[in-house]
Amino acid sequence: MERGKDVLTSLRAHRLAREDKVLAKMANLGATALDQLTAAVYDDVPPERHSWAKFTLQAHLIKLVATAA
Repeated sequence: MERGKDVLTSLRAHRLAREDKVLAKMANLGATALDQLTAAVYDDVPPERHSWAKFTLQAHLIKLVATAA
């Protein structure tokens, strides 16, 4: 892969920014259903992709729980 390090750096930054957004939306919304949290966190993604975004959100939540312990 040409410029692989740059791609990985960009991808990592994007994931960390999304994780920050997850935390911010959770703080703002409080306890909420996964579908509502997905819509809030992925408000920059077309709704027809939210079913896929939900998988990534679940991964973020698993990671956040694991690192909080």
